[in-house]
Amino acid sequence: MKKYLLLAALAAATSSQAADWTPAFEHLQVGKNDNDDDITWTIRQSIFEDIPKPNPLTKEARQGTYTSIPKPYRKDMMPAKFIKGKENEGPILKGIIPLKNATLYGYPLKSLNYDLYCYECDGTSFYATFAPMTLSQHNSLVKKVKFKYEGDICGDPRHIARFERVGKTTVLIVDDGC
Repeated sequence: MKKYLLLAALAAATSSQAADWTPAFEHLQVGKNDNDDDITWTIRQSIFEDIPKPNPLTKEARQGTYTSIPKPYRKDMMPAKFIKGKENEGPILKGIIPLKNATLYGYPLKSLNYDLYCYECDGTSFYATFAPMTLSQHNSLVKKVKFKYEGDICGDPRHIARFERVGKTTVLIVDDGC
């Protein structure tokens, strides 16, 4: 019986192994924006339908299959959820991909969030939400992980990405244009 319990515990530990998402975000640390070669860009392109529908999420996002994403990351990704925004008040859609067992820069990662601003221009923004962390953990993360400056984002030289704290929540915001 003890042997069976030990094997069951090992199997559970192995199946819940967290994927480290840090490699998927390292391009931001060397000064590169999201592009066609990055996992976050691939997810961004596959979350919303091209034409507005009652459920604007793609079949892949609704089902949580994410076939174009490498397996270690895909295993962490759950079916997406969406929230419709109000006309002329920010994003028209918010797509949220909850994550299980994911980590980023050594901290638990809760979700990937994509805001769609218009269908015609394919304007989206992206941020990653960490699980609640202490202020000390947040400050350690900000000190440890640095992002390069982009020469000109909407006439303003800024970092390509940045950490922000809202209450006990830390988010990694990726700047990708106006």
